[in-house]
Amino acid sequence: MNPKSASASRIDRLAAMSPAPQPVLDGINRSRRLRGTGKKQLRQHEVDKAVTDLVREDLLSCGELYHDDVDAYVFLREQGLLLTLDIESTDLRMLMFRRYDFGPTEADLKSIIGRLHMQTLLTGHRTTVHLLSHYDRRKSTLYLSNLGGSIYRISPGQVELVPNGTDGVLFATRPQWEPFELLDDMPDDDHSPIHELLLGPIRFAEGPLAPDQQRLTLMLWLYSMFFPELHFTRPILALIGDRGSGKTSALRRIGQTIFGRDFNVTPMPDDPKDFDAAVTNEQFVAIDNADSRRPWQEDRLAVACTGGKISRRKLYTTNEMVEYPVSAWLALTSRTPTFKREDVADRLVPLHLDRHQTFTPESEILSEIRARRNELMTELVWHLYAIVAALHAQRTHRCRTSLRLADFGDFGLRVARAQGWSNKMKSILGVIGGKQLDFATDDDPLIEVIGLWLRDDPERNVDREMAPEDLLRELRKTAEACEIACGALDSTRSLAQSIRGRRSSLENLYGLSERTLGGRRRLRSFKWCEPVVADRFSAEFVEE
Repeated sequence: MNPKSASASRIDRLAAMSPAPQPVLDGINRSRRLRGTGKKQLRQHEVDKAVTDLVREDLLSCGELYHDDVDAYVFLREQGLLLTLDIESTDLRMLMFRRYDFGPTEADLKSIIGRLHMQTLLTGHRTTVHLLSHYDRRKSTLYLSNLGGSIYRISPGQVELVPNGTDGVLFATRPQWEPFELLDDMPDDDHSPIHELLLGPIRFAEGPLAPDQQRLTLMLWLYSMFFPELHFTRPILALIGDRGSGKTSALRRIGQTIFGRDFNVTPMPDDPKDFDAAVTNEQFVAIDNADSRRPWQEDRLAVACTGGKISRRKLYTTNEMVEYPVSAWLALTSRTPTFKREDVADRLVPLHLDRHQTFTPESEILSEIRARRNELMTELVWHLYAIVAALHAQRTHRCRTSLRLADFGDFGLRVARAQGWSNKMKSILGVIGGKQLDFATDDDPLIEVIGLWLRDDPERNVDREMAPEDLLRELRKTAEACEIACGALDSTRSLAQSIRGRRSSLENLYGLSERTLGGRRRLRSFKWCEPVVADRFSAEFVEE
């Protein structure tokens, strides 16, 4: 494929394919005509096998067959397209129609694709398939798909357009994604399309993180999406604000800049299977109005942000389960967040937005983004180029942080150190740690009761080791005196479970410590009665 055709859509690339050589087409037609029950006729499975062998041989003449232990793919070398061998794939059905004249609803097609899928799992080349980007830490090189069949290879010295599959790096495409093409000229510092169209319209609220710090944090989160190999734990962006604060519009603008006009935000699904499908098939999922609590919601968010895998039924089987890795970067919008469980809150990047005083029709903003998308992506890619150079310069340094978002902290600090603003980044990370803690503990009755109990008599209660039944009795007295309903105080067992679920928060707020006695009994104590969060979250550099 000529990389100069980078802006060609996948449909144009498939349409430009020539039909299979005539001997292949004749062999397919001959095999299908022999279907029957007579002596010289072929049974259906014999026809399917003969046709599959012909199709497979032809595909190998113009590409390669790959698998990742779960899914199977055909890579069309000339077109630069990696297609999933799945009957549900529109692109694959287009290929079968264009190349072999198979109608999209023909009964044979499902069997042939199923056979190709199984043969490829058995004999194809094993590979890793990427969606948007891939960062090779050893080479200090970022491979960025143009979403159409080409790659921008970004190294510390250059940005170059190369065919899909270069250096063994393969990208899949999605029908809803639109290719982009970089412009020759880089926007100057006084004319930033990203600030003008993506960041400028966002009205960040004043708070522990100043608006300019929140804007910088949002950009770092956005850039982190392009370096998935550096983020085993993935930060979840949470835009929190009242109606009219533009949080939904902000995510829609980001998505359409990267993926094209068909990107949109989605509500939190009612069925967890729909959530699973989204986070294992997409690179960026923006969930709008994540306010209603669903019983499965926090468990799924925890898996999504910790680099977990989700079990789903294997293609062409009835009950065999396989594990699909989570691929998506998640962003949520909310007015009254319900996703406050500690292990989720510790992975959030919470940003707060103010309501706009005047409003511009979103259709106008999105129309301008579509018109200037190549300009936006050009600026974004040059920012990624600067980040690749920064990561290369800081490759011998590591960051130690008390944040559970250690990967995000390491990424931000290495970039900041190379560009000369590491102290500012350390301050931002410290505030984020405090905001995560506030987010997890706000309106939590157990946290409130423990704080009131400690402050009521600090000389007696601070640093006092207490057995479970004694701690329960005293916390109950405080809750009753202050008229606080707290289900965690129903029994010693429920209290122990509740403390375990809030352990990190209680350690940071009140210095919780535990000592185990015989018989699995635990004594608990608290080191201070007033939370002092600012010094709890720190970061430092170390030489590797």
